[in-house]
Amino acid sequence: MPYHDIVLAGLPPAARDRWDEYISRTVGHEYRSELSRAIATRREARGEARGWARSILIVLKARGIPVPAQTSQQILACTDLDRLQSWLDRASTAATLEDVLHG
Repeated sequence: MPYHDIVLAGLPPAARDRWDEYISRTVGHEYRSELSRAIATRREARGEARGWARSILIVLKARGIPVPAQTSQQILACTDLDRLQSWLDRASTAATLEDVLHG
C-alpha cells in the first residue's frame, strides 16, 4: 500500500474526500486513492446486497408470507449476493419462509 494511502487511512472520511477533491483539482482529473477506491467498492457491494435483501422482503410481504423482525434483520444483514439471489428466486414461489431460507 502506498504511503499516502496509509496516511489517508488515519483520516476521517470527510477529510479523505476533501483530500481526493483537492488532488483532483491539482492534477486536472478525478483522482481516487487506492483506499478511496476500495472503500467505494465495498459501499457499492453493500448497497447492492441491501437492495437484494429489500427485494426479498417486498416479495415475501406481497405474497403474504410473514417475516419475524429477527429474520428480517438476518436477511438485511446478509452480504452474500449468491445467497440473496437464491432467496429471492425461492421467495417468488415458496409457500413458507422456511422454504425461502432453507429450500
